Amino acid sequence: MPSEGIRMHTRAKPHQNRGADRSAGTDVDLLRSVLREFCDAQMGAPQPRAAADYDRALWRRMARELDLTGFSIPAEYGGAGFSWSEHAVVFEELGRSLTSLPYFASVALATTALLCTPDEAAKTRYLPGLADGSRVGALAVADDTADAPVTATCTRGAFRLRGHKLFVLDAQHADLLLVTAQVNRACALFAVEASAPGVLIEPMNTLDLTRGTAQITMNEVAAELVGEIGAAPRYLRRARDLANSALSAEQVGGIERCLELSAGYAVDRHQFGRPIGSFQAIKHKCVDMLIQLELARALSADACEATIAGENTLSLAASAACAYATTAYQSVAAETIQVHGGIGFTWEHEAHLHFRRARANAALHTSPRHLRETVAELCTQGDTVA
Repeated sequence: MPSEGIRMHTRAKPHQNRGADRSAGTDVDLLRSVLREFCDAQMGAPQPRAAADYDRALWRRMARELDLTGFSIPAEYGGAGFSWSEHAVVFEELGRSLTSLPYFASVALATTALLCTPDEAAKTRYLPGLADGSRVGALAVADDTADAPVTATCTRGAFRLRGHKLFVLDAQHADLLLVTAQVNRACALFAVEASAPGVLIEPMNTLDLTRGTAQITMNEVAAELVGEIGAAPRYLRRARDLANSALSAEQVGGIERCLELSAGYAVDRHQFGRPIGSFQAIKHKCVDMLIQLELARALSADACEATIAGENTLSLAASAACAYATTAYQSVAAETIQVHGGIGFTWEHEAHLHFRRARANAALHTSPRHLRETVAELCTQGDTVA
């Protein structure tokens, strides 16, 4: 059974520094095989959906049977304690299947942000629920405008938040919100219960039909400070790099799926008495897709291995990987539609869902252009990718 395979893999192998250990290939191959079998069997081909819908039963299965929600959370907080190099396999397979589950929002963003803080009390309180899947997290960073950030006031040691956050991934599914707010012009990170009085979460219509996005309005909402006032940018800098690494891996999975669809259709579809894959124009498109896939995969692997190295090294590797993967995913998804011809433009085919996600990913954290500028800046400082 798929769940038994994942359970054996996650529980029999404690956390190791396997990002640079090539002997772990067999374990990673087993993990990938079991995940792909599970995703193909349980999710099938993605279909257009309402952004507010997701399969709660499937989320519980992923969490309780496959241990995926706690994959990279240390064992002392109830997780499996695996490295990001192995976790990248999970993101690749979920990206390939275009899952509509709030995995990226809860695991790559909220959980990672919490892990990047030194606040042991907050970790002990919130991470076990995120690890076992009983709670879903969301990270709220983008303010309504630069001139109107979310603010926090403190009265007798109790914090209250007021303001708006936009483009919060899967906030409508979240139980725990991690929110940045200004405290006397210093940025701090706060934990907020999504069900708390004064919280209003409204879904937003976005290009990507496979991810939920919402805006949050907070009116004197009770909040718990996570870490120190003024330290949120430092926590979120590493969390951003880890999230970019996860996003690059997820997009590698999407690129691989687009190539798989295109190559399969090029063989099956006949025109003028021969497979369209025999025509030079289609061959070139598929070869270009393969080249972009391999380059994106190589950069993603470097980013995953850099998670065990210094912060500057990780920032460089993750920015490079995410910048390239985001651009490549958009290109490959567009070419997938072209290879499929008329059927590629239909609502029922999954090609447009990959194109939508690829375009939305370009604005998910920051643009590929800004990421490339980050790479250039770090390179001029003399940093190198491990």
